[in-house]
Amino acid sequence: MKKMLAIVIGEENLVKKPMAIFDVFPHSPLVWSEVASQNLIDCSRFMIPVEIVPMPLAGALSPATLAGTLVQHTAEALSGIVLAQSTNPKAP
Repeated sequence: MKKMLAIVIGEENLVKKPMAIFDVFPHSPLVWSEVASQNLIDCSRFMIPVEIVPMPLAGALSPATLAGTLVQHTAEALSGIVLAQSTNPKAP
């Protein structure tokens, strides 16, 4: 997808004028698959904006309480941010 984006907007514009945001999803509860992790690392490495989208499902994939679900959601989002920033501290 990075190659297609570079063809459309030019390699130099990938950082200056990003035209796409890639989504990555942790698998609840608190698991990052190898594919999702690698996508996040690659996007961070090439300065492509990433949207981390945790999707806990209260009572099924996360605790039944709102507080528990919010804690899990936050933990999954923060774990993605840590992975991205560990790869490249300037990643968008």
